[in-house]
Amino acid sequence: MKNIGLKEVTQNYLQAHAFITTNNKNLDITDIRRFLLDKGLSDYKLPDSMTIVENIPLTPIGKPDKKLLRKNFNPRGI
Repeated sequence: MKNIGLKEVTQNYLQAHAFITTNNKNLDITDIRRFLLDKGLSDYKLPDSMTIVENIPLTPIGKPDKKLLRKNFNPRGI
């Protein structure tokens, strides 16, 4: 499982969005959230939303393309 995070300011509030890739087709956002909480991550440290994607788009030099992720981002709360 890999992930990339984006941060946006909405109405003076910083929101974190996680994009997650996984080979497990049966995994959903609730499972990921439960896993993170079980591992000891505090609730307030969880991303505001998570999206499971097939792959993370890359720039020509191989870095995650955050502009493209932002452009195609469709918020879905946890």
